Amino acid sequence: RTLLEDPSVAFAHPDVRLEPASVPDDPLWSVQWNLADFGVPQAWTVERGRDTVTIAVIDDGIDVDHPDFAGRMVAGWDLHDGDDDPASDVGHGSHVAAIAAANGFDGIGVSGVAPSAVRILPIKVFDDAGRDTGGSITASAERVAKALAWASGAPVAGLPTLAAPANIANLSLVVNGAYTSIPVLDRAIRDARARGTLVLAAAGNAFSNNADRGILAHA
Repeated sequence: RTLLEDPSVAFAHPDVRLEPASVPDDPLWSVQWNLADFGVPQAWTVERGRDTVTIAVIDDGIDVDHPDFAGRMVAGWDLHDGDDDPASDVGHGSHVAAIAAANGFDGIGVSGVAPSAVRILPIKVFDDAGRDTGGSITASAERVAKALAWASGAPVAGLPTLAAPANIANLSLVVNGAYTSIPVLDRAIRDARARGTLVLAAAGNAFSNNADRGILAHA
């Protein structure tokens, strides 16, 4: 107070101790430039995740036995084959799940944005052998809508009751065609949001600002 009363003093306060931003010891962290680019290490000083949050990854399944997902999996479902085995070795779903919530600070692989505690709900909608379309790995919009309904806690015929709805549902999917709206998905997203699930969707992989190719860009 005495210093601040001096007109020649610009400001006076106790010295503040600063710490370096968190950097994980995961061996592949050095190639995760995208997370560093948008400030994830700084965010980790505030929050790294908690087990009250579940992320549904609606994709081609997940490598459920991967050590970077150890202790994080919630029992999921395979809507293509109609069973309780959402495992897959194709890789896309595992890649997406790892970005979101791979175990971090554990000396293995990569680190997710939420590297601690957050649960992963794997929901497989793709035919990973391309049998549906004679070689192209795709999933019907109706199947994706059903997956989203189930993930957000709605009862779905033929599927078991989900113990707890997902807080977040991720859809890293795109559509090949001039679709600017897919009504069955638009409705599924609105319903999921009304049930309290945050829906995140891809806007395409074309390296442009044209979001029309994102399967859910207008939902």
